[in-house]
Amino acid sequence: NVISLSRTSVPGVHKAWVVISGGLHSVNVSVPRVFYVNSSLPEGDPLISGLGGVLVSKIPINCDSVHYVYQFMLTEEVYMRQFVDIQARLVSSPKVFDVYEAQVPPEWVLSVTLGCVSSVVPSSRDKNIGNGLDISDLHMEAIQQEGYFRGDSKLCHNLLYHSEDSSTGRALIGLHLPAERKAHVWIINPARRGQKEVNPAAMSRSWEETVAS
Repeated sequence: NVISLSRTSVPGVHKAWVVISGGLHSVNVSVPRVFYVNSSLPEGDPLISGLGGVLVSKIPINCDSVHYVYQFMLTEEVYMRQFVDIQARLVSSPKVFDVYEAQVPPEWVLSVTLGCVSSVVPSSRDKNIGNGLDISDLHMEAIQQEGYFRGDSKLCHNLLYHSEDSSTGRALIGLHLPAERKAHVWIINPARRGQKEVNPAAMSRSWEETVAS
């Protein structure tokens, strides 16, 4: 069960928070930059091979004439570093007619690939997820069959409350931990008499007065 996806400091690497067998885990997932080019250049042309283009069988939308469609796959870091050069080389060639999906953000690719429920493909199940996975290692599962947090899978929410008075330095911090069936409260009072003002008896009395009102 996929909880959230977020960027990391490394381009193209995203942190996925997931629930596996009832436990919460973070997994780094690498997402390459993939785009397609419609060109009349033959396979093996220096422009195509220099960028690692692979001939694929695809029909681009809104295209009047399809020649050769090449797929280019680069790491996000390489793509960002060489973006200007790549664009210049493709645009300057009269035999390159269209470029597709070059501006699709990795976050969107990751979201539509993983969905809500995902699994590791059989060929990658020996990998240590602690070392991160490639997006090709994962496969979206049909939510109709698997469900989202179905059965024994549960997600508990910890509640953190914080309130502060900047003029006096006083603050209240509360932490509710459902798994431990406990709530912790910290009161910060930097005043000289703060220790006397904040004590269990005073807190209990304030709580009783609040409940009674």
